Amino acid sequence: MNSLKNKVVVITGASKGLGRALAIEYAGVGCKIVAAARSLDKLESLINQIQRNGGTAISVPTDITKYQEIDFLSNSALSSYKKIDIWINNAGILYEAPIEDVDPEEVKKTIETNIYGTLFGCKAAVNVMKLQKTGQIINILSTSGLIGRKNQSVYCLTKWGGNGLHNSLKQELLKYNIRVIAVYPGGYGY
Repeated sequence: MNSLKNKVVVITGASKGLGRALAIEYAGVGCKIVAAARSLDKLESLINQIQRNGGTAISVPTDITKYQEIDFLSNSALSSYKKIDIWINNAGILYEAPIEDVDPEEVKKTIETNIYGTLFGCKAAVNVMKLQKTGQIINILSTSGLIGRKNQSVYCLTKWGGNGLHNSLKQELLKYNIRVIAVYPGGYGY
């Protein structure tokens, strides 16, 4: 764990769930956290908790579906800490519905968040990490990106896309000393 001390970790979807837990754990081992999410009040609550426990963190309200906001997130991390060691693409939407009932607006939101958000996060991280000649990108995917699930056609579509992106980038970025890691949390019924 000492090798993580003072590492700068950007985490999307940090306001709740897995993202919040990751921020707290990484801060607990001495990492500097850049927490991103759309909910400012939940982000501030996270930052206060990390700081009360002696950690270092900033919050950057971010809509990951907009590249300008992801770019601002990256620049905020660099402005505060001068580097980005680990970028975690965690934000995502689980949308469930039988195919005949899918709502086009929910489909659009899910695709923009799960695919565009991950892609934009990877792009921003790579722009920094290529110059640094090192870094890690961690994509939180899902076992739904490996196996189809009933009533999760849209979610599976996005997570399969994320899996394809991950496998491509893993090969593409090796020569730049950038590690690309995928995490596949399991769901119910698997």
